[in-house]
Amino acid sequence: MNGASVGCGACAAVLVPLAGDEDNYYGSKAVGNNVASLRCELEGILLGLELSVKYYQSSKYRKISEVLYVLCDCSSAIDVIVGRQKVCCY
Repeated sequence: MNGASVGCGACAAVLVPLAGDEDNYYGSKAVGNNVASLRCELEGILLGLELSVKYYQSSKYRKISEVLYVLCDCSSAIDVIVGRQKVCCY
């Protein structure tokens, strides 16, 4: 990816809670004009994390330790988040 600006961008995220909890949490937001798709992917991950924080703050009867899975199909965004340098192993 060359990081070139490609146009208007937006992102979306959905949080699917455990069975028995309230409805799904979802959100979307405009990222900006003349942004690269990688920035939109990263903003989507951030939006998902923000939804997760809201979910855990509003949930009752939480365990001491829980697991959160963030799913993303953009390997470049995953590389940025986990600090990988051009390594592709999943």
